[in-house]
Amino acid sequence: KVTVSVLYWPRGMHLVGDQQRLPIKQRTAAEKLFKRLNTFIIAAHLACYLIDLSSVVIASPKTFTNTIWGVSEWGLKPVLDAKTANCSYLTVDRVRGFADTPLNVSAANHAIIFAELAVNVRFCLIVTAVAVVVGAANKMIFDFNIFEFRIGKSVLLHKEVITLTEFVFVCLSIQSATEAERYAAILRPYLRACDVTSE
Repeated sequence: KVTVSVLYWPRGMHLVGDQQRLPIKQRTAAEKLFKRLNTFIIAAHLACYLIDLSSVVIASPKTFTNTIWGVSEWGLKPVLDAKTANCSYLTVDRVRGFADTPLNVSAANHAIIFAELAVNVRFCLIVTAVAVVVGAANKMIFDFNIFEFRIGKSVLLHKEVITLTEFVFVCLSIQSATEAERYAAILRPYLRACDVTSE
């Protein structure tokens, strides 16, 4: 089966098969600009991810007695337990649809906030890693001018599906980073009030 395109010329109409048309060898100026911009975005995304990952890898052993990368027994470092044992801090939090809900952070309930922060940071790093990988794959697909993939005989996957997947993972990473920042914003003044400073 040969697909036929109809071309209109001033002197009439000619039928030209897809195999006979000359391919466009060069990219337009807009495509070249997008290609450079896409390279910069992927590089910036990767750099930010590596900086955040190294910060978490350095900070989590100084905060928790066990790893945050899997299911483990809860425990803060003894120095944190000692400094926060008799310390409390009144702050506000967003609970569901209610902003400025009073919250008294103390040794009795700070474990939940620390645990939520750790889980959200871990989820954010995993989702962002997937977003970087899918974004790099999407960039390579754009660079090689690939528009669709055939998997087997019956599955046809368009490039737009990969672009949408990248967009979804970027949105998830932004949402999880926002949620992690919510818990970090509660803990920062609490730890300062308890005279805990970072190294």
